[in-house]
Amino acid sequence: MNAVQMAHRNWQLASVAKKQGFKNSLRIVMEARRTQKVGISLAFAVIEQETTNGANVYGHDDVPNRAPKGHLVTRRNWLNVYLPDRRRGMGSQGAGPPQLTYFAFQDAADLKGGCWIPKHAIRVAFEHLDHLILIYGKRKALAVYNGGNNPDYHYADQVLEREDKWHLRFVRAHLA
Repeated sequence: MNAVQMAHRNWQLASVAKKQGFKNSLRIVMEARRTQKVGISLAFAVIEQETTNGANVYGHDDVPNRAPKGHLVTRRNWLNVYLPDRRRGMGSQGAGPPQLTYFAFQDAADLKGGCWIPKHAIRVAFEHLDHLILIYGKRKALAVYNGGNNPDYHYADQVLEREDKWHLRFVRAHLA
């Protein structure tokens, strides 16, 4: 497939997700394509599990950080409210479409250009998940992705169910 065909295909896949009300759909497709093991259906499943329709928002973690829970992650609130609070030990809040919570992943997204920018948060999340899949296989990787040292297999199974649903959407659109 040449570059023009690939761009058209990416746009078609993103359009299926956009019809489902998904935000950042083309970015999700593009970042999944950069990996070896995070397929398009899995990418949408993970983001859907983490946020409502891929929105670039803060999570609802029970931490004293003053990040505006459930609101848009912006450069201003990231740099002026969230990050200073996190650095003062007031906890880490999920951020962006993949809900990056671990401080090192947030910092990695900041180094790429800013955790408040969806492409950087998504790229860091998918790079990490790709690495975990290469080590553990898909189900355990998803469990570790969410649970770290306490793998969350319930989470993994929920994402795998979502992956099947996304695959069917793409099949129905003649894209899988």
